[in-house]
Amino acid sequence: MNVFDLRHRLVSDYARYTKSFIKIADPTILARVDAELDAGAFWPEPLLQLNPTFQPGGTIDDLVADGTLHPECARVFRIDKSPSDLTGKQLLLHTHQTAGIRKAKQPQSYVLTSGTGSGKSLAYIVPIVDHVLRRGSGQGIQAIVVYPMNALANSQDEELSKFLKQGYPEGKSLVRFARYTGQEKGLEREAIRGNPPDILLTNYMMLELLLTRSEDRELVRAAQGLRFLVFDELHTYRGRQGADVALLIRRCRQAFGGHEMICIGTSATMASGGSTEDQKREVAKVANMLFGVPFDTSQVIGETLERATPETDFTDSAVVQALREAISATAPPPDNYDAFRVHPLACWIETTFGVRAEEGTGRLLRQSPRRLQGSGSVAEELASLTATDPTRCAEVLRQFLLKGTELRRSASSRFPIFAFRLHQFFTRGDTVWATIEPPAQRHLEMSKKGSKPGEPEKPLFPLVFCRQCGAAYYRVKEVATEHGKVLLPREDRREENDDGSGDAYLYVSETAPWPRTEGPELLTRLPSFLKETSPEGVERISPGARADLPDPVFVDAGGRLVSEGQGIPAALIRGNFLFCLHPSCGVAYTKNQRSERPKLGTLGVDNRSTATTILAVRSLIELQADRDLKAEARKLLSFTDNRQDASLQAGHFNDFAQVALLRSALHKATQVKSNTGLSHGELSRAVFEAMQLRLDEYAADPEVRGPAKNATNDALRRVIDYYLYRDLQRGWRVTAPNLEDCGLLMFDYEGLKGPDGLLEEVELWNAGFEVQVDRDQKQFVEVPPPLRACKPELREELLRTLLDVLRRSLAVKVDVLDPQKQLDLVEQTKPRLLEDTVWYLEDARELVKSVVAYPRPKQREDKTGFFVSSYGGYGRYLKRSLAPHVPPAQNFGRQEVDQVIRFLFLALKRYGIVEQVRSGEVPGYQINADALRWLPADGRIRPVDRTRLLDAGEIPPDVNNYFVECYRSFVDLKCVLEAREHTAQVTSEDREEREDRFRTGDLPLLFCSPTMELGVDIAQLNLVNLRNVPPTPANYAQRSGRAGRGGQPALVYTYCAGRSPHDQYYFREPHQMVAGFVAPPRIDIRNRDLVRSHIHAIWMEVVTPNLGTTLTTVLDLAAADGKLPLPVKESLAKELRNPSHRAAALAKANLLVASIRADLSTSSWFHENWTREMLDQIERAFDASCERWRGLYRAAVRQRELHHKIIGDHSRPEAERNQSRRLRAQAESQIRLLTEAEGIYEGDFYSYRYFAAEGFLPGYNFPRLPLSAYVPGRRRRKGRDEFVSRPRFLAISEFGPRALIYHEGARYRVYKVNLDFGSDDIEATHDLVTATMKRCSECGYAHLEQGTNLTDVCDRCGAALDTPARIDNLVHLQNVSLKLAQRITCDEEERQRFGYRLVMSYRFPEIGGKLDRKDAEVYCGDTLAMRLSYGDSTDLYRINLGWANQRGNQPPGFNLDLERGYWSRNQADDDDQDDATAQGRLQRVVPYVKDTKNALVMRFEPPRSGPEMASLQSAFKQAILKHFQLEPRELTCEPMPSPKDRQEILFYEASEGGAGVLRQIVEDPAIIPLLARHALEICHFDPTSLEDNGAKTCGKACYACLLDYFNQPDHKELNRYAIRDLLSELSRSVCRPAGGTGSRAERMAALRKRCDSQLEKRWLDLIDSLVLRPPSDAQFLIESCSTKPDFYYSEHSAAIYVDGPPHDEPEQIREDEAITRRLLEMGYIVIRFHHKADWKQIIRQHPDIFGPIPA
Repeated sequence: MNVFDLRHRLVSDYARYTKSFIKIADPTILARVDAELDAGAFWPEPLLQLNPTFQPGGTIDDLVADGTLHPECARVFRIDKSPSDLTGKQLLLHTHQTAGIRKAKQPQSYVLTSGTGSGKSLAYIVPIVDHVLRRGSGQGIQAIVVYPMNALANSQDEELSKFLKQGYPEGKSLVRFARYTGQEKGLEREAIRGNPPDILLTNYMMLELLLTRSEDRELVRAAQGLRFLVFDELHTYRGRQGADVALLIRRCRQAFGGHEMICIGTSATMASGGSTEDQKREVAKVANMLFGVPFDTSQVIGETLERATPETDFTDSAVVQALREAISATAPPPDNYDAFRVHPLACWIETTFGVRAEEGTGRLLRQSPRRLQGSGSVAEELASLTATDPTRCAEVLRQFLLKGTELRRSASSRFPIFAFRLHQFFTRGDTVWATIEPPAQRHLEMSKKGSKPGEPEKPLFPLVFCRQCGAAYYRVKEVATEHGKVLLPREDRREENDDGSGDAYLYVSETAPWPRTEGPELLTRLPSFLKETSPEGVERISPGARADLPDPVFVDAGGRLVSEGQGIPAALIRGNFLFCLHPSCGVAYTKNQRSERPKLGTLGVDNRSTATTILAVRSLIELQADRDLKAEARKLLSFTDNRQDASLQAGHFNDFAQVALLRSALHKATQVKSNTGLSHGELSRAVFEAMQLRLDEYAADPEVRGPAKNATNDALRRVIDYYLYRDLQRGWRVTAPNLEDCGLLMFDYEGLKGPDGLLEEVELWNAGFEVQVDRDQKQFVEVPPPLRACKPELREELLRTLLDVLRRSLAVKVDVLDPQKQLDLVEQTKPRLLEDTVWYLEDARELVKSVVAYPRPKQREDKTGFFVSSYGGYGRYLKRSLAPHVPPAQNFGRQEVDQVIRFLFLALKRYGIVEQVRSGEVPGYQINADALRWLPADGRIRPVDRTRLLDAGEIPPDVNNYFVECYRSFVDLKCVLEAREHTAQVTSEDREEREDRFRTGDLPLLFCSPTMELGVDIAQLNLVNLRNVPPTPANYAQRSGRAGRGGQPALVYTYCAGRSPHDQYYFREPHQMVAGFVAPPRIDIRNRDLVRSHIHAIWMEVVTPNLGTTLTTVLDLAAADGKLPLPVKESLAKELRNPSHRAAALAKANLLVASIRADLSTSSWFHENWTREMLDQIERAFDASCERWRGLYRAAVRQRELHHKIIGDHSRPEAERNQSRRLRAQAESQIRLLTEAEGIYEGDFYSYRYFAAEGFLPGYNFPRLPLSAYVPGRRRRKGRDEFVSRPRFLAISEFGPRALIYHEGARYRVYKVNLDFGSDDIEATHDLVTATMKRCSECGYAHLEQGTNLTDVCDRCGAALDTPARIDNLVHLQNVSLKLAQRITCDEEERQRFGYRLVMSYRFPEIGGKLDRKDAEVYCGDTLAMRLSYGDSTDLYRINLGWANQRGNQPPGFNLDLERGYWSRNQADDDDQDDATAQGRLQRVVPYVKDTKNALVMRFEPPRSGPEMASLQSAFKQAILKHFQLEPRELTCEPMPSPKDRQEILFYEASEGGAGVLRQIVEDPAIIPLLARHALEICHFDPTSLEDNGAKTCGKACYACLLDYFNQPDHKELNRYAIRDLLSELSRSVCRPAGGTGSRAERMAALRKRCDSQLEKRWLDLIDSLVLRPPSDAQFLIESCSTKPDFYYSEHSAAIYVDGPPHDEPEQIREDEAITRRLLEMGYIVIRFHHKADWKQIIRQHPDIFGPIPA
């Protein structure tokens, strides 16, 4: 595969696609755009990265020969073994692999860090297998290997099979291994438990279960004396998950008695700056924290690289001459390996793309990726060195690189001399941004910037272009200020609460300016609908049209509307864009055509899904056309970060491929029929024949023959019929126009023209015709006068337009669209067509249905129908068209227009073109499908929709040439185009099946969330796509590393979303993503909930209670007095209360706590009896964690009973009883999910996972207290019901009322909340149990109570809590149910998401009735500049106040049907059909969720403006991320109390368990000044001189400084200049930690009052003067030791004594020594300050307690 050609074809295809949407008339702008596109503005030259050569480390045979390995290893570890060749080839090792093997043999623990595809797993597999061979198999579990993802364990399982099973008879392998990840079925699980393997492959959650489940006790016993504990992908264990794993490893050491245990970790290269040795020290710290054993740098093994070519001096003139000759020569590169490797150009390539020497050590490191061609590229560098042509250099470099992928050192070499990847980035672009200046002077940019670089007073505005003629307009918003009206740049998406007032467009033209006064010139520029003719025959502006006229204005470069002479002349179009102002165009639109997208274009469209699909389609076309590739290599792996996006994209791709195939086949079929076209009867057969599908592509049974095959083909033809008619509905779409929109298909109507046609019946148009009223009576229908008077050509236009309107609205009489016959269509085709294909129709309710057209206005009682009247678009068009033909003095109002429409319907019925399908006073009609003729067209002109266009203008509308060519050729490509999603919300069985199909190439495309990211080896994979830029370089390295693992050249292409600042930043700086480093994880194990869950797990280890597979084993489900109390079963309750169990658990728990006591001693919550207290409370904690399951079960049981009653109530309507039958079945299905284990072994309600999700047991990567959504099963043969879960803060919006969820190719709607409805309380009171919160309007602080006594003053800031602060009817959102909405189609570019009005509130924790908060003050000189407050486990509340687009002045919340639990529909969503009944009991409720996070609140003094606060929020967030090397997802910040009233900034550590950094900001005085310096650097200012380093590249803000993905609503307010001076002051500030709640001065004053002597006060003054950490208490009584130290640091359990002269007495000395001894025995730290001692020196010895003394 020529990867350069593949990249070129992909880029060319995407370029054609992008350019097909661009139409620009201004030559200057067009020249700039063309130049930028030709230079690759949206598809720049790729980065090239050479995979370096690893230094050889000998062979397995060598290690056997020197006695390191068992002799059998030489037989086991061979590559390319097969059934025909059991010996295979010798396995060559890299140096880092050999180093790992030898380190394990010493024996020593180690961590191996290297790049992807470097064979890290062999470094631990080999010593493990060697150990088993030496000790003997069957001696229990000797090694446990833990993987972060099951896909990785599956991949390793396959690799082990190749080594350990191939070459040995069936069942005779000398080393046994097994995968135990939760995916195994019952018999397989029992086999593992009954006969434990030597090597166990698992994940950390299953390792947790192995320790705690009773059924796994045999495995624990088998693992006694475990030798190896391996954790793969060590860098992934971060935050809460990393802390969980760290404690799990310590528990494993206890459980397995692993005193001789070797701990091994593998990781991607972790770097934090500095030298290689510095990086090793960081890795050693991580390993020490995770494994709990000492690690030094000698135990960190990195990759050892070597050159494949000799090192060459390229300053040598002879070498340069050789390079020059090689470039100039026409001879190909050498074919011989030895000749190639010494060629100067090969040496230069490796030096440039491959390796570099580390300064100081000479160690070889990887080179940063470079561009091969273009500005600043390698080709230019080589051309400069050799004085040759850069283009020729690029061509020769490509030849050498490709030749290098073919040459290997020997037949046994795994990799060629050159293995490389291309990293291509694509983007949609945005639009052209310009200053408001004369066209010849305006500054142009191709991406968004706040203002013109170097001139911040000149903002940049987005330009949009008339789709008809390409004229340019500024997209603006007009706002009134105290200084007058001003224009602001306007994005094409409205912000929250933006009602569109002020939306406008600005027209500026020097060659065709808009007339400034009324007169003939203005009249000639106005479209006809804005003009009228006076009784005197003079043309004039219609009086009612003046509001629609553009307003002549003058505008200056700042966007201000000014008087004449102070700005340039322009025209302002307020509101809707009705017509193009350029005189050459003349296109005009109706007022009801409100969407601007079909009228005005940019440099792209909102098209991520279509762009991804088009790139994927082109990729598969190219791969499948390459016959040199093996079949299993013709595939594409695509990644996205959101599982719903993966589902959307897979559905989009499949629908696009199907639609393109159908359209292309239809085009081919119409071409064959040529002028006659296709009739309804011929349609599906002709298209079926044009498609030429294989039987196995659509048949449920591909082996059928004879009549059964004919029946299968008939079924497919019926489905094709459905899709062809459905496609009629697709009107002109920007991203995927249909055949008609592309000018490739047109329609005729039999009976309309011709000698016997309607248009030729002269008598009808002159007088009228008779219609049959009933059997015995006829009625004459007179032709309306305007129709009689108009020309025949106009009559034809009116009739064709009416028929086109009916056809596009699906008012067509055809069986496949008939709602009454669609159930038969589905049921009759289902058994014959292949499930999980686009041809398989699953649910008749999902199908698009035909409508009935009525020639009358819609009435209140009408539920369905399409109404054609004077009120609609067709009626207005008809009135405009016939108005000139109305006889004088006659009215032509609504009544007369409706009369004309009815006449036209009757005339069409007379000729059978439409048929009457509904009777009544005004009958209903549909087009007769047999009258439709499907005709080919030439693909040149797009048809005009006259009901939307008032005037088509002078310029014919263009077709999209890209899609024209696509439809002309697609059907003949014969490619396998099928995609599936692979995410955590797909069941494990389906994931495995898709992995297997993908490996073989049978499934050519997988859209994955990060489930396939880590270490999965898919050797034959050449192409990887990233649908979005990953969060970090670590993610990118892992995803891109899936391609080219076998040494073949690979292409990784990334689509950068135009609306994502994150994506756009890395689009501009791709090397930072491709060559970025992996930051070492930051882990904090001082989290109270985390440690408590592991204490509970230790109790489980001791007791091993049987929790079963669901909570039916745990809870008593028997009803009592008609209620369901669901208590814990008595046998289990006894175990929970058993004191001997608690004592045994306490002993083990104390060992665990002792191993981390140094860390826990700094936690305010930890004390000496804490562990005992946790075990004393275990029964209550266990019972509380069952509450969510109880609520779900009760709700399902009550729903079942409620609908059972409705079904039995025959007074209810049959439709309601049928609905209840369906809902009862759903309730029973939910009960089965909760109570039966089958199919949910990995589900949310498997007992152990459930308790982990509730926080009772360790949760690892599972969100604590998630929200669950019930998904009803839909597939016929493989269908099953499921639950999907989301973390709470995400679920409050994703699972919000009436939200859409994307899953397995379909859209589902959240229609029901599964609260405990139907309970006695609700029946009695008609109310839910709700809570009330007072949320401070000044700071957002929460005061939440369920009673009636709420405080009136804010606990945090003291502000009055008035009425607006009160939020009533709060309901803690738990779980929801989904219903099928429809299948995903290629109409959807992004997931449909309905904005909600979400607010955040917070409350600091309390311990023992005291506020557990740490405060600090920051002073600039003597002036207070900032207040900081931090809480370890702060309660955070996310509250959903209602839809963002909620109509009217409605109270907060949503209406809820209390009888059924249904949310009322979203009135602003036309597709949302109500489920709640009007007769039901509706209550307004406000859903909320709650979580606890480490949180910091930052308040500035004096208060700052909104733009300043927004800028400070962004600057400090970026500074914290930079200083602590966090990933963006690990830290979140929000303005409090709201974005419109920024009083404070709330930061919280978003990852579970936190990252442990915010605490340091209030404890370490040095951090705030450092953060301020970082913030200045981020804002492009030199921290010392304040020199502006971004003056030429950045205006007020850019994506390299303050702009990012998360603060897009703030972009217009962000201004780095506004915060420069404050940051400069803060960089020199002094932070004064208070050590607790309140200011430092208040804390010190309180401590001084409690001092017993002047000596103690002197010590306190020293602490204060050095700005050290104050003690938490003074004269603190420690009862257990009968002592009261002078000062006490509770976080460190440190007792401080300040000993005066009385303590020099011998008796007092002995007493002091006894007190010190008792305290030390109890685990306290004792520090004594003698009155003669050097107090500063003592302080320096304890920086962990007092903090460092300032230099």
